[in-house]
Amino acid sequence: GHAIGESVLRDVLLETSGEADGLVLTETAGLVTMENISIAGSGSGAAVLLDGGAGAMSFVNLIVTQKNGAALIVRNVTGTLSIEPTSSFTVSAGHRDAVALTGNRGVISIAGALRLQTEGAAALIIRDCASVTIASGASELSTIGATGVRISGSQANVEVRSISVDGARADVESGIIVEKARGRFQVL
Repeated sequence: GHAIGESVLRDVLLETSGEADGLVLTETAGLVTMENISIAGSGSGAAVLLDGGAGAMSFVNLIVTQKNGAALIVRNVTGTLSIEPTSSFTVSAGHRDAVALTGNRGVISIAGALRLQTEGAAALIIRDCASVTIASGASELSTIGATGVRISGSQANVEVRSISVDGARADVESGIIVEKARGRFQVL
């Protein structure tokens, strides 16, 4: 929806297909709470797309299972985004950047596990963000034919269990690129 104010959304099941995105929130304001949301499918769109907004967004038990598309795209958010540990994002054969956080001036905290496998696209992108924390020791990132993780121009604290990048079949610059970034990047 557009210009969403104070709201609660609970117990939703979405299926993605084709090029369509799943859950799209733009220009949120006030407190937006999402609980028990399940998004699954094989579409090439984003399971969750958050674009703009100065509100406080909270996700509890958000379960995303995508085959081809992106799991989470967050851009231009100036408010807060909190994704609780009961949430998880799984991409099994992604051909788009699986999690992309770009141009966010707000505070983003992702405590849910990221299980991301991509080919020809990054597993994780953090670009031009004021404050990002990804803190799940259960996160596993795997990429074939592309840079697996790219963090640039951001304040980011990232914890993952493992990262695997296979660049043998493509001209991959580096498996992990961190440039002009502050914070911590830790593989447990």
